[in-house]
Amino acid sequence: MMYFMNDTIDMHWGDTGFGYGCGDKYIITAHKFESKLCGDITVFSADNGKVIMKAEYSNGVPHGTFSVYNNDNVIEEGICIEGSIVFHARRRHGKLIEYGYIKNKQMHGRGVIIDDNGTVFRSPHWNHGKIDGLASVQDKNGEVIYYGKFKNHNSVKEVSQFHPFLIDTHLKSTCR
Repeated sequence: MMYFMNDTIDMHWGDTGFGYGCGDKYIITAHKFESKLCGDITVFSADNGKVIMKAEYSNGVPHGTFSVYNNDNVIEEGICIEGSIVFHARRRHGKLIEYGYIKNKQMHGRGVIIDDNGTVFRSPHWNHGKIDGLASVQDKNGEVIYYGKFKNHNSVKEVSQFHPFLIDTHLKSTCR
């Protein structure tokens, strides 16, 4: 038996080798080494057999690339290091809505978030899910509506400061 994503999985292999496991929610195909998941794993829905997740594991935790699926569509993909997501891209209805570096499940460092109205928030200074530094905001048509400093996700002052992550919006902004 193995506990995986809030499901108890009945394992059908020994301590080492390729095998599968079945639970109430999930079916897993994977490779184990010394009783720990390693290499490529695939997680299927026990209800309909569709792929829910593909991931690379090492020493029993996600380590490498991963993809999460909903109705055969990729809704999130990214990179994990020792069990923590460090970079991801999310999609809704096939459209990219967020991508960037992650820390504690929040945008941290360089990243982009596109809200429900199509407004694009781009910054190299995300800090625990909020912009804290230089950023640009574009409307759904790609027009730069703000280029400047933020503090705790609030706009503070328009500036013409250059940053390589914002090169395209810096060139479009009227604040040059």
